[in-house]
Amino acid sequence: MAVLVSITGMAHAYTITATTSPGGTTDPAGVIDVAEGATQTIYINPSAGYHVVDVLVDGVSVGAAVLYTFNTVAADHTIAASFAATIYTITATTSPGGIISPNGAQRYYDNDQLFTATPDAGYQVASMLVNGVSTGPSNSYEFNKIRSNQTISGNH
Repeated sequence: MAVLVSITGMAHAYTITATTSPGGTTDPAGVIDVAEGATQTIYINPSAGYHVVDVLVDGVSVGAAVLYTFNTVAADHTIAASFAATIYTITATTSPGGIISPNGAQRYYDNDQLFTATPDAGYQVASMLVNGVSTGPSNSYEFNKIRSNQTISGNH
């Protein structure tokens, strides 16, 4: 004699598989069980010094999202986030009559950098211009915790 057992109230479960490149995480991460019809939000978290490049949901780009919500889940899904290092540029130039060090376009993230203008013989530093604004008659300027593109110019 066979016994038939019926379990009611159990919703079908699906999985969302969340993966990332180096430079960040998802929350939740890995294989996430989701009940049929439920909603699941995945947060995309870049590590310090990184940014989201792209997020693929089931192989289709949704752009550089920082979260994605799966609504009314009725199938298995994948979400893959890619990250890249965030680098900012400080472009240093000088007028004739001297040099600035370091010179040219330099790349930074979250660090400090001192720039020094050195006049040629017979010249003096008139000013340092940071993003077009004079810092006065100083021959040096230090950027702290660089987190944006900047310009600096030594005027002799």
